[in-house]
Amino acid sequence: MEFDDSSYKKAKYYFTFMLIPILFWGNLRQNKIKNMRKFILLLSAFFIIQQVSIAQGSYSWSKSRNKSITFTSGIESSLIQFAQAELKNKSLTTIPRYSYFFNTGFDVNFKVDNNIKIFTGLNVKNLGFIYKLNDSVRYKHRVYTFGAPFGFKIHSNDNKVIFKTGVDISMAFNYKMKKFVNDDKTKFSEYFSNRTSLFFPSLFAGLSVHGVSVTANYYLNNFFNPLHPAVLDMDARLFTIGVGLNFDNGKMKVKKKKTESTTAE
Repeated sequence: MEFDDSSYKKAKYYFTFMLIPILFWGNLRQNKIKNMRKFILLLSAFFIIQQVSIAQGSYSWSKSRNKSITFTSGIESSLIQFAQAELKNKSLTTIPRYSYFFNTGFDVNFKVDNNIKIFTGLNVKNLGFIYKLNDSVRYKHRVYTFGAPFGFKIHSNDNKVIFKTGVDISMAFNYKMKKFVNDDKTKFSEYFSNRTSLFFPSLFAGLSVHGVSVTANYYLNNFFNPLHPAVLDMDARLFTIGVGLNFDNGKMKVKKKKTESTTAE
């Protein structure tokens, strides 16, 4: 079993891109570093173990069923987020939110035939929404989530058009709230906060045409934990549209090393 040169470069790209958050979190204030570093180390270890297990398991799978496993960029890094929000059953005025940083991930694709693949993967997302109570008071809520998609992809024969759909299960690991009253700002941040839901399941569908991809996610549960006093009787449902570019023409494949000739040298 071996990787060709392009596969090795692709693997280094994914690992490097996924571990960028470690450098970012290393600049946190001293009183937050220890706990966050523990979490990042666990997160990084999970990524590495996942990749090693995929690489080891793919050889026998490919050998026995004559199928291939490919790795591709799995998330659109630009997310536009919308929300329907209510407070005590009264609608709130929401504002579309855009996020770019900390939206990253990759897909692991299992080939079924030339035009169909089932896939899973790993992703990190920056999700949230904005609402205002009046012209003077505005709130921003967001979570960082770590999750995995499960779905299938349908390809055109030349792979220039790809449709995908499925479900995504994400877990929130950091919550932040900002309150703006005119020019004054207050904020609150907490890891694994009980102010929000812990899990964020969603349904998604997406289309990629000539490398330009668009994916929509509809989140099935309330953004908040409505029993927490700080967000009592609040309900917010998210809908996101992700836009990105996919440069996966040189797909990374785990391949069986060419067998030696059975004849004696």
